[in-house]
Amino acid sequence: MATLSLCMIVKDEERFLRSCLDSVKEIADEMIIVDTGSTDRTKDIAAAAGARVFDFRWNNDFSAARNFSLKKATSNWILVMDADEVLDDIGRSEVTRLINTREHCLKGSIGFKIQQRTYSPKGADKGAVPTTDTKTLSEEYTGYRSSSLVRLFRNNPDILFRNKVHELVEPSIRESGGEILDSSIVLHHFSLLKKDRLHSKAEDYADLMWRQLEQEPENPRYNRQVALAFMDKGRKDLALKYFMRTLRLDPDYPGIFADLGRLYVDLKQPEKAIKYFNMAIAKDKRDISSLNNLAVLYMNFGKDDVAKKVLEMALEKEPNNRAVLSNFEALKKKTQK
Repeated sequence: MATLSLCMIVKDEERFLRSCLDSVKEIADEMIIVDTGSTDRTKDIAAAAGARVFDFRWNNDFSAARNFSLKKATSNWILVMDADEVLDDIGRSEVTRLINTREHCLKGSIGFKIQQRTYSPKGADKGAVPTTDTKTLSEEYTGYRSSSLVRLFRNNPDILFRNKVHELVEPSIRESGGEILDSSIVLHHFSLLKKDRLHSKAEDYADLMWRQLEQEPENPRYNRQVALAFMDKGRKDLALKYFMRTLRLDPDYPGIFADLGRLYVDLKQPEKAIKYFNMAIAKDKRDISSLNNLAVLYMNFGKDDVAKKVLEMALEKEPNNRAVLSNFEALKKKTQK
């Protein structure tokens, strides 16, 4: 039977940590919590849940802290989570199945992509508790955006995180000759509830990203992250510049076409937005967000038949996606008039 280590880095997460640990403790053989300087009850909550707690002096390098946590793990497999994430019942079952599949266990270097769904709360400061209950999610959140990250992988000294911010293990897996596979696992992510901390965290991230970009100006990942930071600041002109630099450096960079589609929506250039959303879907037919955005644009142009087909494609992949269902209902009402 394969074993699993949960590895986390945390700071001042007393509001979220209990829900996170409760969602994974039944499948984790050990829980590794690396604290980077909490001043609240975070470490007490972790210890009470049975986690092994370690201190790490913060050095402005997320990968360094992550890799410190990996070195403490003793299990065959590692699952990485953040304190504001929750794993649901289906995800727990799938993690257990994947790490106990013989062909996966025979590989020394392998990682699984997990879908991270970041939820947008309806109202500010409601104090919503992280949950995976369908009814609660529907009532408390307007929807979510998705990203795909390798968070489940073999415990292998060659598999390490890279980058000071927005850290990844994918490059080290590939360099070690490993394999990266898709999975159906979902991590429900509630970072947008932290309104009191989002601004300062964003500023810290932006500073680290600029340092990385200065060191590696031709790195597409750093160019994209800087572009996203400018998007958050409302500097759409600079966001476009760095998105285009990313595209020039790596035309196949994941998510870049969807990024440009969203930016051109904000720039009120719908024809270009349609072009890039179509390119995003051609690259990844599971990109529900781009399918949904594309359908809305077609609806605005009066191309209701095309919009209907696009929404149906999205619902085939995610039948319960709230945003897609809402637009599908709006389209039905529009065409019935």
